[in-house]
Amino acid sequence: MCSNEVYVALKDSCRQEQNSNNASDMNTCPKGESSMHIQLQNPVSENIIFKLKEIQSCMMCSKQESKETEHLTLIVNIPSETLREITLQEALESCMMTEIRELKCAQCESEQCRVKTVFTLLPRFLVLHVNRFEMQNNVIKKLCKYLKIPITLTVRNVISESEMMMPRQWMSANNKRFSWPEERDTGSSSSRRNNEDEKFQHTVQLSTEDLNAIKNKQEYTLLAIISHKGDTPNSGHYEADVYNLTTRKWNHYNDEIVTSRMEEEVTSFSQQENGYAFLYMYKPLFSQLVNEQMMSRNFENE
Repeated sequence: MCSNEVYVALKDSCRQEQNSNNASDMNTCPKGESSMHIQLQNPVSENIIFKLKEIQSCMMCSKQESKETEHLTLIVNIPSETLREITLQEALESCMMTEIRELKCAQCESEQCRVKTVFTLLPRFLVLHVNRFEMQNNVIKKLCKYLKIPITLTVRNVISESEMMMPRQWMSANNKRFSWPEERDTGSSSSRRNNEDEKFQHTVQLSTEDLNAIKNKQEYTLLAIISHKGDTPNSGHYEADVYNLTTRKWNHYNDEIVTSRMEEEVTSFSQQENGYAFLYMYKPLFSQLVNEQMMSRNFENE
């Protein structure tokens, strides 16, 4: 989160102030008028955790209930009802589709509810875990179905229309704060969403910059893939492809062997068959980090 020297100095300052105030919480320093202030952040919760809301609606009396939960990864199933090749985008939207569940209603005691799942808090880094294994005749077998891998993933169709929070701001290595509207939609979100739809339909009235700003807030960029090569969960080999923001190139990691790869190889048929963990970065953050790298290189060259 910061250099060791800064961390130690801030931690010592916290300890001294807490001793003077008889405070017991060693993770958060009380903020005084003339003292340093630091709150130690958990990098997992800051970067990866997202929130999903399940909205349950009784099919008999329409009574609604909802619950919100935090997650580190989103498990995505490959739809089995289709014979054609599908994309990871389609698999994501399929796992978030409205479904009918056997849930007892507290009001009318009906046992069927319509359940819709949506994002209410987006992470900086979205981890998708494709379910590649299933039980067949009491034996766990790998599903080697092809799943096309998009470089850009949109969450436009799976976010809440009534309450939505963007990822938290990001502090870069040179202490430059990257920010975007960390908005929570209110009751007017539906009309605002409709206005955005109109903007997409009438693109001639919008500049390219405006269009990109709207799209970027709902998109993620592929950053890494973990692949499993093998037929069972107890055997096989793991490899990874990771995008380097500094060099703007893909690196392939096979044990201690590291090689460069083209984007076409990263999304090739081998990856579509064996890829099971996908890491996506929030696109506004990705764009800002790439721009910062370019500016740094230009400054060094000058």
